[in-house]
Amino acid sequence: MNQLNQIILEGNAVKKPTVKEPIPGFRVASFTIGVNHYYESNNGDSIEEVSYFDIECYNQMADRAVKKICKGRGIRIVGRLKQNRWKDNDEYHSRVFIIAEHIEYKPKPAQIPVEEEPQF
Repeated sequence: MNQLNQIILEGNAVKKPTVKEPIPGFRVASFTIGVNHYYESNNGDSIEEVSYFDIECYNQMADRAVKKICKGRGIRIVGRLKQNRWKDNDEYHSRVFIIAEHIEYKPKPAQIPVEEEPQF
């Protein structure tokens, strides 16, 4: 039985996704979203905190993401956390990112032009 590993994020795309095909027929779209958080400091000032999260999605979801996501577009991601760990020259590294299992696309802001659909 799988243990619980689920995350929901809502934010704005930082840039258009990139697509790779590491194995013929298996497409991976990668993109980053910025998530804003606002809070009030002890002296009453309003503080904005932005966090950036790396997202990956696969195959049909990757194709759809490339067509629909543009810089600034609001999106909601439901997915899971994934960690890659590796050793390089006696130094350990780790990278945590989100694998999207569901993506909701918010309406495009008026100032964002509609781009041509990418060709695969």
